[in-house]
Amino acid sequence: MSIEIVADKYSSAMFELAQEQNMLELMEEQLGYVASVMVDQPELRSFLENPIVTEDAKIKLIGKIFDSSIDKVALHFIYVMIKRGRYRFRGIRKIFIKNELY
Repeated sequence: MSIEIVADKYSSAMFELAQEQNMLELMEEQLGYVASVMVDQPELRSFLENPIVTEDAKIKLIGKIFDSSIDKVALHFIYVMIKRGRYRFRGIRKIFIKNELY
């Protein structure tokens, strides 16, 4: 399964949840923030993409970085992606925005 198809499924689920909770703008903003941190911090991306690093260590680090700066819904969305091995989510925000247009 391609990364874009997976990203589309996850972003669609996140979009629906954000829509139900009336949080579309907030989630778009926060996913954009997380994406920009990932771009600006290649060491963080390398850590998350390292297969030797445990899932728990990845979640713990993401929690330390983002716990006080993003909503719990967005944070738990990232946790789910890590647990599912889908943390390469550079395209999530873009696809999330595409869902918003339809």
